[in-house]
Amino acid sequence: MTKNTSNYKSSNNRSNNRSSNRTNNRYNSYNRYKKNSNRSSYYKKNYKNKRRKIYIKDRFAEKYPYNQYIRAETLRVIDDKGENLGVMEKYKALQLAREKETDIVIIAPNAKPPVAKLIDINSFKYQIQKKEKLARKGQKKNKTKEVKFSPLIAQGDLDRKLESIRKFADKGYTVKVTVMRKRRVTKEMFDKFYNELLTLIKNCCTILNTQAKGRDAHILVKSTENAKN
Repeated sequence: MTKNTSNYKSSNNRSNNRSSNRTNNRYNSYNRYKKNSNRSSYYKKNYKNKRRKIYIKDRFAEKYPYNQYIRAETLRVIDDKGENLGVMEKYKALQLAREKETDIVIIAPNAKPPVAKLIDINSFKYQIQKKEKLARKGQKKNKTKEVKFSPLIAQGDLDRKLESIRKFADKGYTVKVTVMRKRRVTKEMFDKFYNELLTLIKNCCTILNTQAKGRDAHILVKSTENAKN
């Protein structure tokens, strides 16, 4: 009896074709993925560079628009000496700045029309940074430090906190001393501790003000030298 091998061969061929097609599909899909990923990264890279060149955002220009960042159509222009050059359109003001080889910066955006000044942008930025630095220095002197106390405080912690009050006051800070009255503290205990603390603070600092707010009491303290000034 002879075996029918034709069906066996055809099925074997079909399976071989399927495996080869599967391999080819994998290879093609990998190449397609590689090609598309390279293309997307290429376009992404170039798009990024393009945005960097054209749509660059200057944070300083948000507060003080200058040159190409100016949106107002008409401007009141003054020169670097403060002389008024009159009201003119934006393109004329930009043209004037180019002729004088300088920049134009809006210094009063809320005015109608906005006031723009002919000045070098780098020197203007330096002036603004200098003013902000001086303002920050002034703010630091006016800052206050807070030290909190409780009538149940241990003696070692009390001494340490009194020392920190003295140090803050010597550095020029105004110290806000807060005495907290918790649930376990009676009014007699609170008043006794508060009076003792006032006496201890008077020995090293000057008391500016005392205030009771709710269950707590606040004492404003400054160093003796700074209080005289």
